[in-house]
Amino acid sequence: MKTEMFTDAESQIYFCAFRYCLGRRTYVVSNYCEEASQKVRQITDHFLLLLEKELSEAIHEDNEQRAKREQYRTLGWDCDRYHWMKLFELVSAEVDRRGLEHWAIKINDD
Repeated sequence: MKTEMFTDAESQIYFCAFRYCLGRRTYVVSNYCEEASQKVRQITDHFLLLLEKELSEAIHEDNEQRAKREQYRTLGWDCDRYHWMKLFELVSAEVDRRGLEHWAIKINDD
């Protein structure tokens, strides 16, 4: 069964919701990540690549903040980071599955 792709407008809504949720420290992070994980195959290439790129940048920034033991962390609390990391893995796998060229920066998650 073929998955029907979202329109650009529908994909943009998922991307805008991502930008809203990033950095939050509430249940909205897990809710968004769970929903987006189920819809990742429907997001258009452009917004999938943007999602991967911005998530990878946020992970990189969060890694630096944690290394410096900063109080504010881009990905939020550890439980929030867990959800973002899982989503990033799914998004990157979908980019690979589609044969797209990654825009994301390399993640060194120690």
